[in-house]
Amino acid sequence: MAQLSHDYPTSVAAISVNVDFDETAGEPSDELQSQVIQRLQEKQVDVENVICTNPLDDALKHWDVFGLPALVVYGPDGQVHTKFEGAVHYDEEVIPLVKSLVGEADS
Repeated sequence: MAQLSHDYPTSVAAISVNVDFDETAGEPSDELQSQVIQRLQEKQVDVENVICTNPLDDALKHWDVFGLPALVVYGPDGQVHTKFEGAVHYDEEVIPLVKSLVGEADS
């Protein structure tokens, strides 16, 4: 997704949401924030990242997903277009879908 957002900067935005939040702390701890940043850097993920501050069950309900990992693709109209849960094949599933949506947005 990061590559697509770089390839189509005016049409694609990629955001990662980390749901490892420890709800007992009230807000993400410095340690959690450091761990998240380290993981993203190790995987060379260069996208906006948000640390969820809701319990995991609430977050999954909000996005209407059953399990993780999950990927939610929004269309040019801002509405959910497709949801992927579990193993995702980016080259075969996600990239062609996003490219087709970018084509729709550009027409």
